[in-house]
Amino acid sequence: MENRSFFDFVKSISFSNADKERSILYLSILVENGIETFIDALKDESASPKEQAELEVAKLVFFVTEKDLQQNKFFDTALRIAVAKDAVRGDKEGLDHVELFFKRLSDIFPQGMADRLFLYAYDRIKEDAATGKPILPPYEELKQHSIERAKILGLETTAKTSKRSYRSEGTSTDIVPCPKCSDKKRVDKNTKRFRCKKCGLNQTYPF
Repeated sequence: MENRSFFDFVKSISFSNADKERSILYLSILVENGIETFIDALKDESASPKEQAELEVAKLVFFVTEKDLQQNKFFDTALRIAVAKDAVRGDKEGLDHVELFFKRLSDIFPQGMADRLFLYAYDRIKEDAATGKPILPPYEELKQHSIERAKILGLETTAKTSKRSYRSEGTSTDIVPCPKCSDKKRVDKNTKRFRCKKCGLNQTYPF
């Protein structure tokens, strides 16, 4: 979703037009883009963008249950997109993609709800990986995902989802202990360097 659409989203979100369906779709957009993007978009709209963002998000969460979110195809796809985005960012910046994804959810949802959605998302991905399914749907389906959601919410979208932005195939992961301090870190077949946050170890992987 390009910036103009996100600004339209920011302007349209309000308690007066919120209901279960719209709240789920708004939350799916927030999960995909991250709370910081929402806060940045509010800087021209509010004197206290962080507080305003937290207030608006709390209103949305009020209308939904975890079951509502888990049973919605738009939200399910949003979780997968978020996992893929954080995997790409983690690889580029040497960060733990699992921690990035957990923080993304914790910034939006109450802690208990964030914990359970985090586990739900990874359980779904593991199920798909076990049967050989990719983490994400094909590019054309992702594009249609953005278009359909935007139509329901009355937003504009050019659906410029990059074909190379995300990992399109399921990747199995392993938990590996740091050889220096034994702190555990998740790795996969694409991991080239093992970076330990706890002790600072940074060396090529596999060892």
